[in-house]
Amino acid sequence: MINIKNLSFAYDKKNILKDVNLSETEPLIVGLWGRNGSGKTTLMKILSGLEKPGSGIVEVDGVVPYNNIEAMHHVLFMQEDHPYSDLWDVNDALGFASDFNRNWDQTLADELVYIFQLPRNQKIRKFSKGMNTMITIVIGLASKSPVTIFDEPSNGLDAHMRKQFYDMTVLEERKLGKQLKVMVDEAYTENLKMRAEANDLTIEKAPFQDYLVNLTKRESNINAFA
Repeated sequence: MINIKNLSFAYDKKNILKDVNLSETEPLIVGLWGRNGSGKTTLMKILSGLEKPGSGIVEVDGVVPYNNIEAMHHVLFMQEDHPYSDLWDVNDALGFASDFNRNWDQTLADELVYIFQLPRNQKIRKFSKGMNTMITIVIGLASKSPVTIFDEPSNGLDAHMRKQFYDMTVLEERKLGKQLKVMVDEAYTENLKMRAEANDLTIEKAPFQDYLVNLTKRESNINAFA
């Protein structure tokens, strides 16, 4: 699903990513962890086709994402503060998303709107930070893209709603077993990191597992744990 070989990227002659290697062929959830400036956002943009790799090979679900319109059917990037039209309400946003995602699940979208108690007819521009996050989560999960990338998907959520999001993400992954989700989420990845350090566990080829990809040392270190 994701194939990265010797990926490097520099900006103004400063190395942002250097010789990153990552290959994942199984459906799972990936937590992308690293300090500010370690290249997390750059990697997400490269995977979603918004940035061109400086060098190396990047493939997502078998396609090269950069400058490739077909890639939009293989990878979905839900950004923090995802842009929505000032004219849109919830129904407009969901309708637009359904038109551009082949695997769109309207039943799941309706269920998530109900769980998050989103007002369907209210303009998104009037939403709070947390409500904006919720509509982004709804679209990200209901799109059922082969690869979905979430950038800080729990920002603005209270503890209850954050748990709802994590639970729904895990539930959908277990039900389908066909998708890979990449999450840059401080709360999520810090929790995984602490569990890894506390238990020193490695699980190979489990039916469902979490991965922590650490870019802080500019390496492709991957720790898998329950």
